[in-house]
Order: sequence, then C-alpha cells, then structure tokens
Amino acid sequence: MSTKSISVENVRRVHPALRKLAALFLAGILALGLSSCDSTDKTWAMKRGDTTIPIGCYIYNFYVTTLNAPYQEGVDSSKSMLEQEIEGKPAETWIRENAIRSTKLMLAVDDMMNELGLSLSEEDQKQIETNTNSGWTQLSSALEKYVAKSSYQKAYTELNYKYTMVFEALYGEGGEKEVPEEELLQYVKEHYTDYSYIMAPLYDSSYQALEDEKKTAVRDLLEDCVKKINDGSMTVEEAAEAYEKEMETSDSLTSGVTDLETQGNNDKLVEALKKIDAGNAYFVDLSEESSCYFLVYKRDINKTAGEYLDNEDNRLSVLSELKGDEFADMMEEKVDTMTGVEINDAALNEYTASMYYTFEEPASSAASSSSSSSSDSSSTSSDTSSSSEGTSEESSSESSEGASSEE
Repeated sequence: MSTKSISVENVRRVHPALRKLAALFLAGILALGLSSCDSTDKTWAMKRGDTTIPIGCYIYNFYVTTLNAPYQEGVDSSKSMLEQEIEGKPAETWIRENAIRSTKLMLAVDDMMNELGLSLSEEDQKQIETNTNSGWTQLSSALEKYVAKSSYQKAYTELNYKYTMVFEALYGEGGEKEVPEEELLQYVKEHYTDYSYIMAPLYDSSYQALEDEKKTAVRDLLEDCVKKINDGSMTVEEAAEAYEKEMETSDSLTSGVTDLETQGNNDKLVEALKKIDAGNAYFVDLSEESSCYFLVYKRDINKTAGEYLDNEDNRLSVLSELKGDEFADMMEEKVDTMTGVEINDAALNEYTASMYYTFEEPASSAASSSSSSSSDSSSTSSDTSSSSEGTSEESSSESSEGASSEE
C-alpha cells in the first residue's frame, strides 16, 4: 500500500468536521476538561459491539471542529461565533453534532475494512506509528497536556491510513469500483502539465541585489536559451548548464508534473505554460513580484502521463481527484445510517466550545468601536453641556419672569 495519505486534501469532502480535522491538523490542540464529581465512566465517547472509542478521540474532533467553526460560511467574524448559527443550528449544537459524526467515521471505516477483508499488517502498523511520531513531534508540547498520544493516533493517523486503504481497495486495481487505466491517463493528459523551469534569483548568496549589469546579463542569457530551445538547437538541460556556468551555481533545473490549477502557482508562470506548445520554452519576468527571472519549459504530457502514473503515490493522487468526492459521500451516508451506537452523553457533555474558543474582536472593529464610543461620548458631553446651558437659561428666564410677575 502507498504510504501517502489521501485524507487531507485529496479525497475528503466528507462531513465538515473530518475535512477540517486534516486541514487544521498542525493547529489542533485539545483539552480534556475538568473531572466530574459523579461516578459515571467518562473515559469513553461511544461504543458499538466490542468496539470502544476513547473520549480523547471525541475531544480531538470536538476541538478541531470548534477551532474551524468561526470560518464557516455565514459566520460573522465581528461577533462571537457562539452567539451565531451555523447551517441553521446554534454553533454549539453544530460543533457537537459534527464532532460526533467525525468520531462515528472511525466505526464506519472499520466496517468497510471488515467488509473488504482488509486488516493492518505489521508493516502498516509501523507506518502508522511513524506518521504518529512525526505529527506528535511537532505537536506534543501542546497536545500531551490534554490528549493521550494513543487517542491522537486513533483519531487522526490510524483513521487516515485506514481511510486510504479502503479507498484504494475500492477504486484501485481489482477493486469493486476500479477506475480504468484509460480514464486515469485521460485525466492526467487533460489536467496536468509536465514542465521544467530555471529560476534565476536577482540577488546573491548574501541576498544582496545584483548589479544592473549582471541582471541584464542574466536576462540576455535566459532569453537566448529560450530562442535556442525553441529552434531546437538546445535542450532545457543544456540551458540549465549554461546558466549554472554563468552564475557559478548548480542544481538550477526543477521539473515536475502537476495540475497547475490546484497548486497555487504564480499566475504568470501558469499563463506562460498554458500559452506555449510542448517542446517550447518561455521567459517570465518576475523581478517585481519575486526578484527572479524564470525560464519555463513544457514537455508533452501525452508522452509522459503513463510514466507519471507508474508512481504509486501519483496514481493515488489522481484517483482521489477523480473519485474522492464520491467516496466521501458514500462514507458520509454510512455515518448517517449507522445504528447500534451507544453515545456516552455524560462524558460528551463535559466539553463545550467555550472551553476552546474565546472571541477576540477584530482590531479594526475594536478601533472603530472605540472611535465611535469616543465620538458618542463627545457628542453626549456636548449635548449635556448644551442642555445644561439651555436649562440654566430657561431657569433664569423663568425666575426673572416669576419675579416680574410677583412685582
């Protein structure tokens, strides 16, 4: 099995909580809360049959969902998330329901593992532990105070690994929903670009800007290489060698195969690669944006798509782009229709969003509010002053009139 996980971006349009769980993985920190004074066992979140999911797994999902809730569509960032609704429900309710759904997914994935006759081998277990240790190394200083490493492993790394196994078993070679090779090839040919580029920074190793004369020399060199590549008298590899000799550097050529629309690449580079034909090069001036010049080169993806798919991780990535949403919908339905699950409400009720979320008024909003308050205060003070003057004048007038009348 591939060691690459599809859980984070590749497959998941699963119910909201789990999708955000991966996206917020590096930001996630959980809190167990305070112990209760009653005797109810609050060490577990849910049970079904012989399977018990520890409370730490639920807390992980609850915290991550809470952390992500303020960024849901329709939530006003100028107000406390807890005072608003998300998808038509009070935020607290939405968070709890989605945390429960994310935790139930662990059961749904295990069901699919059993249904497909899958199990974790010793090698799989080692890979899961490796993945766990990698994440734990980055997060332990925050996580270990609140959640056991074993719960983190179950709720995140083991779940993601199993999720990927099930996906590959269904849509990979020999699977019930196997995607034909031709469909994979066609997708790569239509959406991916095989490219190389030489990035020429306009600064030296000390990050000092190059002299204008040197910048001109670099530009002339790259533009000359572009002409030679396009007329067939030079390869992109030879262009890289020429640049490295001129700049006394090495490893200047970078190559890849990717979907340019999904990788967050620079717009000018993407535009350049789209406009040129396979086998051609193009000079891109990013001196203003990135203090660099680029020579970009496009290969014929029709000739390299097969080689790209020979790599197991690449194949999985393409599969997930093609069938990830479909698989996520299927798993979501299994969670929705799941029966026989015992929820430990006494344990779940120990955790509320206010334990992990504190509203902080945006600086601009606070400044505006402060300015408004100051203005209102000034206005009120002015009004009060005017009112006092008016009252004083009226009182004096009335007093004078009264005196005249008495006289």
